[in-house]
Amino acid sequence: MGARFRGWLAMAALGVASACGGQAGPPREQAAAGEPQIGGTLVFGVNSDVDSFNEFVKTSQLADQIDDFMLFMSLVRYDDELSYAPYLARSWELAPDGSSVTFHLRADVRWHDGVPVRAADVLFTYRTALLDAVAYPQRAYFRTVRGAEALDSLTVRFDFVAPHAEPLDPFTQWSVMPEHLLGGVAPAQLASTPFNRAPMGCGPFKFESWKPSQSISFVANPDFPAELGGRPYLDRVVFRILPEETTLLTELRAGTVDVMRGLPPQEGAAIDADPNLRLVTYADRSFGYVAWNIRDPLFSDPRVRQALSLAIDREQLVKALLYGYGTTGVSYVLPEVAPWAMDPDLGPLPYAPDSARALLAGAGWKDTDGDGVLDRDGRPFRFTLQTNKGDDLRADAAVVIQSDLKKVGVDLEPQLVEWAVFLNRINHKQFQAYLSSWVYDSFQLDPSDVFHSRAIDAKYNRASYANPAVDSLIDAALATPDRVVAKPLWFRFQRIVRDEAPYTFLFNDRERVGLNERVKGTVLDARGYLVSVARWWIPEAERRF
Repeated sequence: MGARFRGWLAMAALGVASACGGQAGPPREQAAAGEPQIGGTLVFGVNSDVDSFNEFVKTSQLADQIDDFMLFMSLVRYDDELSYAPYLARSWELAPDGSSVTFHLRADVRWHDGVPVRAADVLFTYRTALLDAVAYPQRAYFRTVRGAEALDSLTVRFDFVAPHAEPLDPFTQWSVMPEHLLGGVAPAQLASTPFNRAPMGCGPFKFESWKPSQSISFVANPDFPAELGGRPYLDRVVFRILPEETTLLTELRAGTVDVMRGLPPQEGAAIDADPNLRLVTYADRSFGYVAWNIRDPLFSDPRVRQALSLAIDREQLVKALLYGYGTTGVSYVLPEVAPWAMDPDLGPLPYAPDSARALLAGAGWKDTDGDGVLDRDGRPFRFTLQTNKGDDLRADAAVVIQSDLKKVGVDLEPQLVEWAVFLNRINHKQFQAYLSSWVYDSFQLDPSDVFHSRAIDAKYNRASYANPAVDSLIDAALATPDRVVAKPLWFRFQRIVRDEAPYTFLFNDRERVGLNERVKGTVLDARGYLVSVARWWIPEAERRF
């Protein structure tokens, strides 16, 4: 949900009008950069390969970006004002009672092999995603849908379980897959079909080649509908896979890589000072946090969790580790996702070590033996904070937090764990505390997977947090289409979660992207770093590849 999103009643009116709409305005940088020119190859440096381009099985964040903005199409997308805009669906109508939405597909979109995209593809994607044998990672997209029906070859209706907030958001999040290519694949075989590594899309770019652990190439689709932007300006986009961060930086500075995202914070100023490069930063729908395992007696008392939050100097952490490319964490609700739902009077818990000591003492934690570590009933306040190897920011943050907590008598031991092991542990709640980050995969505000008690036995309520008042607030807010009515519910939810602190919100990060100055027309924002790649261009005199 974005800055100018409308509720579903207003969306019903937009759906009717959108048949005359189409594409959002031109990228904001374009007017100042000269007249776009067709041609050229852009090289995007990335630090890891992808797993698959198949919507049903992919888990890679890079694959998500490529699928969403280059290779495939969703029914609806977000424009640069973060309002719903037509894409594969040229228009839609929401039922007046909020019970369903009907999409009218464009007739001029074709798969890259020439076969028209039709309602059967939409139904195939929806129905296949629900199959247990497929194990679609984002099956939650369809939790509000009761069923779907093709009314004709270009019309699909989705019926909802009940009216709910932001009903169009899920339809911006999944890419339609080709029934004529995947319909004959057994569900259990979708994870290994050749399509995954040689996909056939319908978006503005066509798949060209994939050299595992080396590069992935895409070429412009000359037949992409003019109303949606037409042929991309670039002839080719190549993703070069360079696992070492130092190598990526070297190639960016040398001009052999045009784009690098995830720049280390300490490199931002130097990149921006380079006359051949520029730094682009934007809020990327993510935040860093510490999760406390409430099943552990150390963290079962909300006073203790709040005390730990008060003892961490998060403002200094942002300055020292993020070099200012971020803000102090306040809430699960982010301004880039749902600004309308943010309580303007809710600030972050302050850095207040004296208050932290008082809360810990009130919970029975005192240093009875003079060793500098608080204890209670013979147990010292000592625990392990896990985070994953390979992320210097998280490793450094763990050390900073260790130092801060030591000042209030809490003994923390950082533990760096291989990523696969770390992910398995936190998903199975095998931790006392861990440090990680959360990235919204959509603009829909739905914290039920993270904070609702019914999700304790599922994957994402890792803290095992349960509060009946929070459960009721989440349920009521998600069932409320009217934002004016929902707003105070979300305000109350945020205040309770901040104060009970099942998670300590450390910082809201900003994405940092280095670009060669020869690349024009770039727009990068909370929607993603490839959102406008079809409108990127390179002047003919500056083409190198």
